[in-house]
Amino acid sequence: MKNKPVQLAHIYRGQIFLGYGIAVDGALLGQQLGTTINTEPASMPTITTVFALHAEMNENPIRIDVNKNDSHLNEVK
Repeated sequence: MKNKPVQLAHIYRGQIFLGYGIAVDGALLGQQLGTTINTEPASMPTITTVFALHAEMNENPIRIDVNKNDSHLNEVK
């Protein structure tokens, strides 16, 4: 299975910083409602993103089969 790294996006309107988002290949992912950057002492920072789930997404989901031989899926990057 091929995967792509996510990117932290700084979102601006002109010179005004609006907040953070999640992007892949430089494109902002759609249906993002909000993001929170979480920091805890002695832990790696994390980001939590909330997405809107539309009826079409629920009715027509894609299927992704994960092969047991895809050892890179267990790697921490």
